[in-house]
Amino acid sequence: MDIEQLKAKIAAAEPVMDLRLSGLALAGRDLSAAVFMRCDFSGCDLSGALLREASLVECHLTGATLRQANLHLATLHQCDATGAELGGLYAPGASFTESVLARSHWTGADLEFANFAKCDFADAELSGAKLEQVSFLECGFAGSVLQDTVLNATVFYRADLRGAHFGTPRGDQGVFVACQLAGQRWAGAQWSRSQFMEADLTGADLSGARLGNCNFKGALLQQACLQGVDAPQTLWLEAQLEACDFSDARLPQSVWTGAYAVRACFSRAVLTESVLQRGRFEACRFDGADLRYADFAHAVLTGSEFDGADLFRAGLRGVQAGRTRGLDRARAAPDDPETVKAESWLAPQ
Repeated sequence: MDIEQLKAKIAAAEPVMDLRLSGLALAGRDLSAAVFMRCDFSGCDLSGALLREASLVECHLTGATLRQANLHLATLHQCDATGAELGGLYAPGASFTESVLARSHWTGADLEFANFAKCDFADAELSGAKLEQVSFLECGFAGSVLQDTVLNATVFYRADLRGAHFGTPRGDQGVFVACQLAGQRWAGAQWSRSQFMEADLTGADLSGARLGNCNFKGALLQQACLQGVDAPQTLWLEAQLEACDFSDARLPQSVWTGAYAVRACFSRAVLTESVLQRGRFEACRFDGADLRYADFAHAVLTGSEFDGADLFRAGLRGVQAGRTRGLDRARAAPDDPETVKAESWLAPQ
């Protein structure tokens, strides 16, 4: 098929099927709204091509060049774009599903509002790409590079990001729900109003990170390092925080209801006006912590250290405090028997 036959087929709204097109001069061509099925674009130069609202199904784009191409609202399904050059690509609102994008290069690409589902980004280069309000659902990022990317309102759902390289990431209203982030090195990261619910951050380093108004409900943070984080008004409900290090962290007005934080370190942390009700804080260190007006109602504090902690007006009603050290009840708020009774009430069986 030559270029004129291809243009006629597209103009007639006929699908282009089972053809090898890598020999055609397609750079800068207008292929808008075209439908390509099982076509081979391997090594093809599509630089500057217009593929607005085009559909590519089961196509081969291995090693293809799409620099400055326009894929606005385009759809790629079960395509192989291994090693494709996508620098400067314009693809807002595009949809990529079940596609292989390994070793592809996206530097400077505009992907705002694009959606990626079950795609493989192994060893892909995404540095400097515009990823605001992009969705990545169940994608893999082994060895991928996302340095210098701003992740505002970017959604990662059940994505495997353990081997991704972020540098020092930042973003507002990002979503990392149920993502694999174990061992990530995010020291100094800047996340605000972001969601990490049920994410696996086991052994991750977030020391010195800014995490204001973030949500870690149900997240796994065993042995993670959060030394010196600035994380006011954060949520840690039901999070797994065993042996986690929050020393020197700033965590005022945070909520820890039901958290499991055995052997965690909160030395010199600021937890003023925080809610730690019914959490498990056995064998924890709170030495030198600012716990003014914190509420530990019905928490398990067995074996924890509070030497030098400021417990002014802290709520300690119903706590399990065996073998604790330095727990200054004299400065804590007095227990209200009626409140303790009400909070301990259980429905009859």
